[in-house]
Amino acid sequence: MGNCYVHAMCTKAILDQKGISSQLIWTTEKTHYWLIVYVNGGWKHLDATPMAGSIREACKQLMNDSERLATLRGRTWDTSLWPACN
Repeated sequence: MGNCYVHAMCTKAILDQKGISSQLIWTTEKTHYWLIVYVNGGWKHLDATPMAGSIREACKQLMNDSERLATLRGRTWDTSLWPACN
């Protein structure tokens, strides 16, 4: 249980323990938090917040920048603060 920040930080702790690089990211308004994760030589967005499905389903979806932007319902993030996700 918890909000998006709690889910992101718990997931980050697990990834850190496994040696997988990740960074916390947030919307410009600081209304939503998620991670970018370094996998297969590049960065991908990972939102561990359970919404319609389970957290397990949410964690299966690694997104590029345009896919992530499409899920944020008009919100965005400061792209100068984090690496691009392709």
